[in-house]
Amino acid sequence: MLNILFLFPTVMTLPEEVGKTLEQFYIEDGVLHEISEKIQDELVQGLEGGASKSSIAMLPSFVPALPDGNEIGKYIAIDLSGRNLRIMLLTLKGSNQEPEQINHNYVFPASVMKGTGDQLFTFIVNCLMKFLNEVNLLNASLPVGFVFSYPCELLSIRSARLL
Repeated sequence: MLNILFLFPTVMTLPEEVGKTLEQFYIEDGVLHEISEKIQDELVQGLEGGASKSSIAMLPSFVPALPDGNEIGKYIAIDLSGRNLRIMLLTLKGSNQEPEQINHNYVFPASVMKGTGDQLFTFIVNCLMKFLNEVNLLNASLPVGFVFSYPCELLSIRSARLL
């Protein structure tokens, strides 16, 4: 077994038991490279053939392009996760300018958490309307991104199916 104490001088000041524990986590460069290649192969197989060809589930995202930093405009983001709902107004100002954001967090009442889908989405719409009213954009037409922290298979850029 490799003596990790000589690889990392700061480890030499640790008690011997700690050094022995750390040694168990040391992986030689060649092995790390091999692991990295196997993971990359699995990612490529997953992208080419879906979950049936890879041990790493890969689903299409339908993202048509990545941002380049020159985007300008106001956007709404809705983030639904666990017991919380976050709504954000993001204002992008273009090249080399920091975006502005306004966030509001809402906690789901127990009745909504145990209720129907209609109750959930009614709650989301009511929070969104309240938020837009507070930022004086209630009548604005803005693009909306919806983050749903549950596994979904995207069927297109505008539709998904819960897994």
